[in-house]
Amino acid sequence: MTMVGLQNNPKEYKFVRSPDGALFGVCKGLAEGLGMNVVMLRIIWLIALLWFGSGLLFYVVLALSLPRADQLDHAHDSKLLGVCARISLRYGVEVGIVRAAFVFFTLLSAVIGGLFIYVVGYLLIPKNEAQAGR
Repeated sequence: MTMVGLQNNPKEYKFVRSPDGALFGVCKGLAEGLGMNVVMLRIIWLIALLWFGSGLLFYVVLALSLPRADQLDHAHDSKLLGVCARISLRYGVEVGIVRAAFVFFTLLSAVIGGLFIYVVGYLLIPKNEAQAGR
């Protein structure tokens, strides 16, 4: 379905936040959009939270990225420069998915970029005399 269809029929959005959820409405909105039981989805989030805290990161990113179900008429409003909204409209992908993907990619590239700089530093910075004897 194209984004024009999504704009005309907001019920077609699957990745939204619920306006009456427990915290930010992420679990309830996703459960309703995907046709899942909200309790089951919250249990999955809890397991992800206990597994190295990744559930907290995913929850915060989705809370910031996904539009609220009662405000879908503003879902394509420009947040920073409007890039995600333009990509969403051009390629027919829900804007919340595009925004979440950009946030995850930015976080991932920062980690990979930091590791790259660390390895380059290891290769280029000579050991001092105290370390050379070890």
